[in-house]
Amino acid sequence: MGDILYTFFVKYPFLPVYLATVILSVWRYPRYFDTVLRFLPIFFMYTLVTEITGVVTYEFVDFSIFLNELFSYYNWLIYNVYLIVFCGYFYFVLYRVIPWRAARIGILAGSVLVALTALINPLYQSFQYEVQLGTYIAGSTILILSAGCYLAYRRSVSGRWFTDRDLLSWISVGIILFYSGFIPITIIRNTYAVTETVNPAVNRILQFLIFAMYGCFLAGLWRMRRQRVFLNQ
Repeated sequence: MGDILYTFFVKYPFLPVYLATVILSVWRYPRYFDTVLRFLPIFFMYTLVTEITGVVTYEFVDFSIFLNELFSYYNWLIYNVYLIVFCGYFYFVLYRVIPWRAARIGILAGSVLVALTALINPLYQSFQYEVQLGTYIAGSTILILSAGCYLAYRRSVSGRWFTDRDLLSWISVGIILFYSGFIPITIIRNTYAVTETVNPAVNRILQFLIFAMYGCFLAGLWRMRRQRVFLNQ
């Protein structure tokens, strides 16, 4: 029991942060239940389940999703699926809230590009056992640009890039912070995947980025107020 608690609360300290995000998103749900963000608690719950599954698969061989013991600690399949869901969800949200025609066309075109990349990537990298590097880079880049478009749109209507009472402003900043660092980290980790000689500092930086992004999510949920003009369908 002690080993399990150590794994979930000390070795992977971001798991409690995911849980806190789920709880806060449910508590604040009355403030955005009738907006395009109404599925946010479900998405955060999916994130928590994905991360727990990934940790369990990696740390506890008996719970591996693969029959072959050689790949018992591989959890890329879980995260490859998650990236597609994460990008797809926020592409949809940002597409709906940004009224600019050019931005919508860009998000739609970027979504198609990511979908094509996701179909091609498994031809040279195993979807089950390897990170889908092309999909990660394309998906993250389009996500950063889409979030940037939302902040530019906010500036056009309110005169400011960022409003601390606007949940989607916080989410956009969190996405930009995390994925700007996630792209180079993914490339580095993929480069050293065979030898497994990734500098521990890289993983620490990744954890810092996770805390930064979910810190923004938590702050946005805590500070938010109803702003239907920006979030309603």
